[in-house]
Amino acid sequence: MDRPRERPTLRPGEAPDEHESGAEVVLVAKIVREALDAYATTETADAILKRALAAAGREGIPREPRELDRFVHDHLLVEARDRLGEDAGDAIAVRLVPLIAALERMEHRSVETLPAPPPGAEVEERQRFAAILLAGSPQDARRLSLRVQTSVHRVVDARTLVQTIEACGGSPVMIVLDCRAPNIVLRTTLRAAEPALLDGSVVALWGATPADEREWRATFPGALVLRTDVASDVEDIAVLIRLGPE
Repeated sequence: MDRPRERPTLRPGEAPDEHESGAEVVLVAKIVREALDAYATTETADAILKRALAAAGREGIPREPRELDRFVHDHLLVEARDRLGEDAGDAIAVRLVPLIAALERMEHRSVETLPAPPPGAEVEERQRFAAILLAGSPQDARRLSLRVQTSVHRVVDARTLVQTIEACGGSPVMIVLDCRAPNIVLRTTLRAAEPALLDGSVVALWGATPADEREWRATFPGALVLRTDVASDVEDIAVLIRLGPE
């Protein structure tokens, strides 16, 4: 008789909050944990998050922007600065503030009311990005396109990536770089582009290292750079795209 499979032990913050669920909640929790993991050992990061959740009276990390902002500033950063020091706490804050801002933008769009179109008029859905570019496999490009219900353009070299972004005329662009395998676009774009090229755009480093993230943030300070861990899948990237640009 087969033994039942044991469920993996959840880290603090991985259990969904009582009133929230869905892929966005899971991704928010991943980003928060990665921000801690970048400056602390797994044990210390778990201890900080566990104490912060207890102080906030929560079982999981909130996704709602106002609640997340309150949790981060009133509890998480307090614990982080206490355990890791002011500099590390400030660095963690730098990583999480763009996430809160993106969630706020998404919430504002979800409640935005627009005038009704005239009878018979064609309704065109507004695109959040001028283009969605993927430096990755053709299979992932197709899967991502199905998830977000819009075209995803696959690029294979840094020159094409830069030319496509320039053709968008400064409009926000979503760039997804698959870092789970050696990626020449990831490396050469840093040398091929001007820092202002990505101002206002979003760069998702899929499975990148903390060093990759620091390098992209330093090179393109006007871009929102987000890193997902190697276990992230296409749905996680689709959630980032739904969050939208600044």
